[in-house]
Order: sequence, then structure tokens, then C-alpha cells
Amino acid sequence: MNTSMNTSTPTTTPAARQVLALLRQRNTPLWRLPFPPPVDDETDMAERHSFGGEDLARMTLRMGRALRRLGLAPGDALALHPTDSLEHLMLILAALLHGHALHLLPTPQGVEEQRNAAQQATTCPPSTTPLPKGSTLLICPPAWRDHYRSVAAEAGIRLATLGGHWQGSFFMLQMVQQVEENAMPPIPSGSGGKTADTAGGHITFPDGTSHSLAEALQQAENLARTHALAHAPALLLSMPFWQNPRYLAAILAALLHAGNTPVFWLPPAERSSALQALPDTLPANTWLLGDAAFITSASATTGAATRLQGGQRIRIDAP
Repeated sequence: MNTSMNTSTPTTTPAARQVLALLRQRNTPLWRLPFPPPVDDETDMAERHSFGGEDLARMTLRMGRALRRLGLAPGDALALHPTDSLEHLMLILAALLHGHALHLLPTPQGVEEQRNAAQQATTCPPSTTPLPKGSTLLICPPAWRDHYRSVAAEAGIRLATLGGHWQGSFFMLQMVQQVEENAMPPIPSGSGGKTADTAGGHITFPDGTSHSLAEALQQAENLARTHALAHAPALLLSMPFWQNPRYLAAILAALLHAGNTPVFWLPPAERSSALQALPDTLPANTWLLGDAAFITSASATTGAATRLQGGQRIRIDAP
């Protein structure tokens, strides 16, 4: 076996080293909302809801190693059925740092319906979008595995899942490496490494726009500078970061260029309940950063509008 497939670091590009260094420099945690309820049974493990910069860097590296174990070489393409979870954000970042061509698939369901499907394991409707040509791996939420099994088989690519409890710690979640053993396609030899972009990978969004890692990082840095995110007392983020490059740049700006600003991440599917019960640790002058729907919801929700009336509201519009 090629031992380079199990390295603990991504491609040694300046961009990859920069991202990991910026993550590790974070001295304040990333908080995931809504906070889990108290654990009554002392034998149960409490769900973690805050993650330091080193935690995020470590998860990115672990995601990258998982992709290597699933047979991807730098430059190989993979398709992802995304959700608005931090797990998928770390997977997207890992794929870009390792030089992969990442295609985010459009989903026929909204985020709320997608969440319900993942929780209830309901039957998922077929996707109307064909898988990108040249892909060697498809990753989807566990509830969609049965649907994508036939899709992946028809395309001749491998299948794996990433998911778990929506409000749990992503250290309790794992990339479930359920590569289909029946008719599993062989790993292509030398298909990607020879043509890998040494500056990092590329990402194609559901709307068809494509960005390189360098472009995504530059957009994030520009956004952070334009809105002076490092001066925010705290940031409350909520947007479907996988839908378009502006949303992805916004969350990367908060993670990489907001200095010591505490960051609170609110998945769009959890907005309604979380905005009505914001934690006491959230400062009253917290800045809001998100899509139009989030800014509108925060302004219309009585509790949130009162609690957050002193902070700036930064709306990120879709292209």
C-alpha cells in the first residue's frame, strides 16, 4: 500500500498550510446552536457544542485521511449530496485542501425536509441531476444511501455516507465508510494525481458556478476585511453555505479571518427554535451574518430581535 495515502497532512500547498494555520490560531471557540439539552443520566455522554480552532483543523485532517482511505488521490473528482451541517463543511474544506474536484449536487428537497428525511430514514425521491462525469466517489447522508446505491452503480463509482445525529458533536459522528462491496468499481490508477492542481482543489456548486480553493479563500479574506469581522464582539452565522460561493466565503471568513471573535453557527434547519431560545452566552451586541432569510427571521422573532438589537446585520445575497 502506498503510505502517502495515510499522511496526517493534506497536500503541502501554501493554501493548505495557510488554512490550517488560521484555524489553529483561533483562541475562541466555534459554538453550534441550538445547545443540546442537559443530560439527565450521568452515564450518558453529553453532546459537545463548542470547538476550538485546533479541533476544527484536526477534523479537517481526519476528513482528508478518510477520503484517501476511500481511494481518492489528489486531483480525483468526488460528488457530495450536501447538508447544512458542520460535518459537511469540514468535508468540503478537506476536499479542497487535498486538491480534489468537488461537485455539490442539487437536492430535490429543502433543508427542513432533508433534515426530516435524515432523522426518519424515509424514502428519498430520485435526483434529477446526473452525477458529474469523471467522479470516482459519491458521498451522501445515510438516509439517502439506498437511493444513491443504484445511481452510483449506474455511474460506476464508489459510494460512502457521512452523517449522524443532527445536534450531536461531529466528533461523535464519523464518515461511515460503507463503500458498497457488491460490484464495487476498482480504484482508477493514476487518474487524478498527475493532473492535480498544486494550488488546491476546485468546487462546483449546485447552480453550476465553479471556484478554485484560491478564489474561495480570497473571497473570504475580502469579505472579512470589508465588513471588519475581526471587530465584532460575536458573530451569529446562518446560511446554506453549500448553495453558492458567496455563502461559502462568508462562513470561511468567520472561521479564518474574524480574529478572536466568538462565532456561533446556526444551521438553517434549526433557525426557528434556536432564535426563540438564544443562549445567555450570546452577547446582546452580536453581529448577524447570513442570507436574507436569516436576517429577516432574526428581525421578526421577538426574542431574537430584542436580544440582538445592538449588533450589525450583514446580509449575504445569492448571486
